[in-house]
Amino acid sequence: MRKCLGFCMVGALLVAGLGRPCLAVNLVEVESKTVTVGEMTSVGVFVTNDVVVTGWEIPLVVRTISGGAYMTAFTPGYPPSRLSGLLDDISSLTTYPTPDGTCKPGGFGAIGTLDYTSPDAMKSDRLGIFSNKYLPAGSDGSPGTGTPSMSLALTANANVGSFEIDTTCVNPGQHLLFAHTSGAVVPNFVKGTITVAPPPPPAGDMDCDGDTDAVDLAILIDIVFFGAAPIPVCGS
Repeated sequence: MRKCLGFCMVGALLVAGLGRPCLAVNLVEVESKTVTVGEMTSVGVFVTNDVVVTGWEIPLVVRTISGGAYMTAFTPGYPPSRLSGLLDDISSLTTYPTPDGTCKPGGFGAIGTLDYTSPDAMKSDRLGIFSNKYLPAGSDGSPGTGTPSMSLALTANANVGSFEIDTTCVNPGQHLLFAHTSGAVVPNFVKGTITVAPPPPPAGDMDCDGDTDAVDLAILIDIVFFGAAPIPVCGS
């Protein structure tokens, strides 16, 4: 789903430039993926801009969708990408544990330590304020084919279900925004959904009870030596 609205985990940075290309789109897309319970993973944030960007606000919120699935750790990062060489080495993470903001219903206000209880928000800053550096028009591509400008390292909890990474706002009124040399533009936004699946059964678990024991051995002997019909793979 694409939306043109405000923000909650803000990636604020300054990079500047001239001109306007022919992409005719401004977009922030968060990668969707499937992980297993307890898995640590990296989720990409992909940017496309048809203006030369002098700064941006990309605030994000993480919230549970189903099953109590959520994260137990979160760290933003900046992999080698179009931003390489454009940013000063100044980084910080501002976190918001409670949707108590006045910027809009469900927005965030008070800064505090994340409690990893849905929802949580973060504002990730990495600035090149004094460098007069520009991000030319262009695109990171898309999940699976491109190189993200930002990455979100997170760890899933032990609950099977799903959670999402969306955009919102933080006080006093910071919303999803690209600044450019002649004004500002609100990009489209595609949220990411993280599906948390159960771990695969251990090798040799023929009866899908989560253990390998004498019962599994007996089933395997029946199949191999006595022509018993193979049983379905666990979870199929």
